Amino acid sequence: MRSHGCRGVVESWHDGTFALTTAEGAVAGIDRIVIATGHCWAEEDKAEDGYYASPWPICKLFPAEGAYYNFEIGTLGASLSAFDVVSSLAHRHGEFIDDCGKWSFVPHPGAEKFKITMHAANGMLPHLQFSQVNPMREIHRHVDRESLLALVDESGFLRLETFFEQVCRPVLLDAFQKDGMPELVARLADPAFGLDSFVATMSAEHEYENAFEGMRREMLDAEESVKNDRPVHWKEAMDDLIYTLNFHCELMPAEDHLRLKSVVMPFLMNVIAAMPLDSANTILALYDAGRLAIIPGRVTLSEDQGERGKTMLKVDHDDEQSSACYCMFVDCSGQKALDLKQYPFAGLVANGSVRKARASFVDPATAEHLEEEKKKDLFQDEGKLVLHTGGVDIDGTYRLVGQDGKPHSGLHDIAFPHTSGVRPYSYGLQACSATSEIVVRGWVEEIMAGTPCRQEVRPAAANHENAFFVLDICGRNNSSAF
Repeated sequence: MRSHGCRGVVESWHDGTFALTTAEGAVAGIDRIVIATGHCWAEEDKAEDGYYASPWPICKLFPAEGAYYNFEIGTLGASLSAFDVVSSLAHRHGEFIDDCGKWSFVPHPGAEKFKITMHAANGMLPHLQFSQVNPMREIHRHVDRESLLALVDESGFLRLETFFEQVCRPVLLDAFQKDGMPELVARLADPAFGLDSFVATMSAEHEYENAFEGMRREMLDAEESVKNDRPVHWKEAMDDLIYTLNFHCELMPAEDHLRLKSVVMPFLMNVIAAMPLDSANTILALYDAGRLAIIPGRVTLSEDQGERGKTMLKVDHDDEQSSACYCMFVDCSGQKALDLKQYPFAGLVANGSVRKARASFVDPATAEHLEEEKKKDLFQDEGKLVLHTGGVDIDGTYRLVGQDGKPHSGLHDIAFPHTSGVRPYSYGLQACSATSEIVVRGWVEEIMAGTPCRQEVRPAAANHENAFFVLDICGRNNSSAF
């Protein structure tokens, strides 16, 4: 394996290999390519107006040495990325004092007006860290692959409600029993208490008139869970279950992709997300000092930005509109799945080696009732109306699927912004590890069989012992294949 400084030019050769143009301009012939370029923000910063399309690299947000931002700063989002911004800027504008567990914030002279306001659609803050029995996620902890595939219906779809009923419900029943929550056990025992009811019920437990005071209340339970090693079984189970679903989302129809994004993912990002307790102490200290606020509502950039050096926003909440203006505004909402025209390897797009990720509808009439914004993601595929789920299409072993609908045996893409339409739930480095195992197992099957692995196999991540065995086989006996 060698490292190549890639300029973003990858093209297919006629003999099935690839031409990769390096940073030095040399052209290398490659038999197999894994695209793992990470985040690439399509929108550019407008630093002259104080607008930043992403917080990364975060050093670009820092004031000059010895200077301070003596004004209010806005962020889009109140997730973990937003709190990276909050924490980093706050520590450069003041001092946190821990007085026997009571944290306070004192701004530096010259930063008396320093403040951060977060804009979040639902006005919620993430849940706090909790103790777990098995903090490492496993794809098939609660259901093996054969049992999961047996849930696929006659039309070839794994329905979200079926997954909840057959896989999630029994696991959550056991978890709530362990957590000593009989009311939830009783509700889950009712077949009418489905996924939407579950999400609404557990989200309501996390809704407060004042999100910061709600976090203060939750801190008591979170500290007790972490310090006394008392697991919160239902949160851990739910995280595991959606992690499992993530690696099988290509089996879901368009209706359920839409539901996953609109109902389940916001629930996970707020209720299951586990913010470290120290971060919560930082947040509450800033709030108590009047240096941190949150405003609910959906935010859009105003078409008329008006005064130079500022970012104007429109805020829509409960059908009421308001505006906001910031000298510095940072979009912390995360990178959306890219469109095909944004794919960084134009040669692969031009020669048909990649295509949009898509999902078919169970009932095409469903598309007629979508919001106009979502209808923009609809297109025709061989006469059928399909939904662009975001990014590019891959099969179960992360091989890029071409315009002809066939996966390319030598071309894999594991970059989350490229593949999040098929694999929507990222779980950090652990998901990276599982993804790598899946890719390598596909290679091993291909090498040992002498033919490309079957698309329908979609190998799932093995346990760590098997993973090391796979890597050992590749390293000793088939190094030329890499």
